[in-house]
Amino acid sequence: MASKRLSTSTDSSSTVKKNRKTLNFQQKLEVLDRCQRGETISCISSALGISESTVRYYHNRYSGRPILRKSAQSDLEATKNFSASLDAIIREGGYTPKQVFNIGETILYWKKLPGRAFISEEESHGFKASQGRLTLLLGANAEGDYRLKPALVYHSENPLGSKGYAKALLPCYWYSNPMAWMTEQISNDYFCEKLHNELECYCKREGIPFKILLVLGNAASHPPRTEVLSDHFRICFIPPNTTSSLQPCNQGIIKTFKSYYLRTTVKHVVQEANQENVPVHDCWKAFNINDAIGFIKSAWEEIPRSCLNGVWKKLCPQLVHDFTGPSIEENVASANKETLSKIREAGFTDVYDKDIEDLIEMKQQKEMEGTVSPATTKKMLLTKDLQEALNKIREGLQILVDKDPKVERSLKVAGNVRANIACYEEILEKKNEKSTKKQSPGKREEIKYLGNFYGELWSRHPSQQHELEGNEVKNIMTDSENL
Repeated sequence: MASKRLSTSTDSSSTVKKNRKTLNFQQKLEVLDRCQRGETISCISSALGISESTVRYYHNRYSGRPILRKSAQSDLEATKNFSASLDAIIREGGYTPKQVFNIGETILYWKKLPGRAFISEEESHGFKASQGRLTLLLGANAEGDYRLKPALVYHSENPLGSKGYAKALLPCYWYSNPMAWMTEQISNDYFCEKLHNELECYCKREGIPFKILLVLGNAASHPPRTEVLSDHFRICFIPPNTTSSLQPCNQGIIKTFKSYYLRTTVKHVVQEANQENVPVHDCWKAFNINDAIGFIKSAWEEIPRSCLNGVWKKLCPQLVHDFTGPSIEENVASANKETLSKIREAGFTDVYDKDIEDLIEMKQQKEMEGTVSPATTKKMLLTKDLQEALNKIREGLQILVDKDPKVERSLKVAGNVRANIACYEEILEKKNEKSTKKQSPGKREEIKYLGNFYGELWSRHPSQQHELEGNEVKNIMTDSENL
C-alpha cells in the first residue's frame, strides 16, 4: 500500500502572494467619479481606504469608457426604482416575510479543488482533477426560517454509484441534462410542480395563507410567463444587470454555501486519508456524486438564519431583523480558514487564501447576471430515439390501414408519410452501418415490417396495386422475402 504523502516544510519567511482587493459596483463607480474630478490616486486611496495599486488598476481598466458608465448609471437608477416598487407590492399584497422567497441559480464544481491541491504530484503520473459540474437552485424566505429543498441538475440521469438510491428520497430534486444546465422544461416542472407542492405544505404547516411572492433573477431558464404558474404565486423579476447588487442569494447565501461545501468535502477527504493511511488523491477519486449530495445537504442546512435574512438588506431593509453574531463575511472567512488549514495539514503548502476565494467565485459574475444556462440545450438525435420514433410512426400507419374503411385514403397517407420520413430512415441506416458491419436486428425488423405491411395491402386490395408499385416498395418486399 502506498504511503501517505508527507507534509513539506516551508520557510516561514517565504513570500506570500499579494492579492488585489476586489471592489464592488459602488466602489468602482466611486473610484471613477473621483478620477474624473481630477483627484490624485493617493487621495482616492486615502479617502476610500484601498491601496494605490488597486485604485490605479481600476482606473486604467475602466477609464475612458463613457458608454459603460452611462449604462452603469442607468442600472443604479433601476436598482432604486425596483426596491421601491417591490416594497409597494409587499405592502399592497399583505405579504409577510415568511411568504416572500428568493431563488438563485448557481454552478457548483462539486469535485474541483483550489489551485493544485491534492494533485500537484499526481498529475505527473496521469491523474487529472475532476471538474465535474452541476447546477443548483437554492432558495429561502425573507424571514430566514425556511430553506427550500435544493433542485439539482446533473449531466446523467443515473450516474455511476447511484444504484440503490431512490431519487424521491434524496435531499434535493433530481434533474438531468446532457450539459447539466437548468432548461426551461426543467424550470417549468420545478416551479409548477415541485415548488408549488412544497410551499403549499409549508404554508399549511405554518398556518398562513398560501400566497407566495417570488423574487427571481432574469435567468433565461426561469418561467417566461407568470400564467404558467399557480394562482398562488406572484413573480417579481429583478431588472437586468442589477442581479449582482440586488438578488438576495447573491448577497452572501451562495458564497456562504460554497465555502461550507468546500470545507466539508476537504475535511471528509483528509480524514478518510488519515484513517485509511492512503494517499489523499485515492480518497478524492473515490468521492462520488452521492457523497456530494450529502455534503450539499449539510452545507445548505448549516447556513445560519441571520445570513438568510440579512441578505435582504439592500433590496428590502424593512424585512431584516437585528441579529447578533458573526457577519456573512466573517462566517465565510472562518470556513475558508478551516479549509486552508485542512489542505495544508495534508501537506499541500502551495495553496493560499486567494486560491480558495477564486474557486468559490468561479463563474459567479455570469451566474449573478442570469447567463449561466440557456433556455434550450443542444439537441441530439440518438439511434435509439430515432428507432423508437420510426416504430411509433409505423404502428400508427398500421392502425389507419386496419381501421380506415376508405382504402384509398389510408394508402395515400401511408405513401406520403413514407416519403416524408425517408430522410430519417436513411439516417438510421447509416447509424446502424457505423455501429456494426452486419445488418442490425433493428434494420431486419424494419424490412420485415415494411414487407409485411405492403404485402398485406397488396393481398387485401388487389385493385390498388398501382398505388404500391415503385422501385422502393419492390426492393422492400424482395429484401423481406430474403430474410
